[in-house]
Amino acid sequence: RRIKNSSTTVHRLLKAFGSREEIEDVILTERRHELEKELAKEPSDYDLWFDYCNLEEQQGNVERTRHVYQRAVANAPPVLKDKFYWKRYIYIWLNYALFEETSGDSQKAELVYKNAIELVPHE
Repeated sequence: RRIKNSSTTVHRLLKAFGSREEIEDVILTERRHELEKELAKEPSDYDLWFDYCNLEEQQGNVERTRHVYQRAVANAPPVLKDKFYWKRYIYIWLNYALFEETSGDSQKAELVYKNAIELVPHE
């Protein structure tokens, strides 16, 4: 599910008078705001969390990306019986661990894997 961009006037003005960096910054800020708004309504929408984590990973800010992943995994599915939510939730954990590995912090990656194993119900 994609969130529509609502500030076309701002975009037109920036295209006419702003720099590329300013335009990209406004679009990024708007996207973050829309994702935050949607996640406030439905914190267990893991597709939105995937979008948000990917957005932050693309920006290259490790701390900000890590913070979004931590917020995402803090939202465990409400019902143990619904496998769809748990599968998506587990993928968030795996992506988080892979992010830590690729960011060069193997200790944090190992900690993420351990936390996932402890929190996710399994036999």
